[in-house]
Amino acid sequence: MASYILLMIMSAVISFIVFSINNKYKRIKQIGIKTEGILAGYETVKIKNTNAKIPVASFVTQDGKKVTQKTPESFFPANAQKGAKIIVFYNPENPADFMIQGKKFRIMYLVVMIGGSIFFLSGLFFLLNYLGALHFLKLK
Repeated sequence: MASYILLMIMSAVISFIVFSINNKYKRIKQIGIKTEGILAGYETVKIKNTNAKIPVASFVTQDGKKVTQKTPESFFPANAQKGAKIIVFYNPENPADFMIQGKKFRIMYLVVMIGGSIFFLSGLFFLLNYLGALHFLKLK
């Protein structure tokens, strides 16, 4: 039973994280300014036993201010080469609030949300079946 609940919680958390990233992406795309930048490199962050590569973008705002910063909220291919041209959407009031436009962001968003929903519903189904079986056994 605990595994069903854990499955539901994990799928809900992952879906929530991706949903919030998508909301930020939509917000910045609506109010933000689109510009071209370059991939300045990657910053490596150790998460447990795995190294995660976070893209570092460099771009120039309309005011001529150069921004070079990491953005962990972007879906960007880890095999992109340093110096590659990228599309950036940034908040004109706070240029540090930006996102890299990944080519496959929409596909990734849909896959994660559909997969999260399937895992959540399957966990709920198995949990309800388990609880129903317990209830049935108590009636006998």
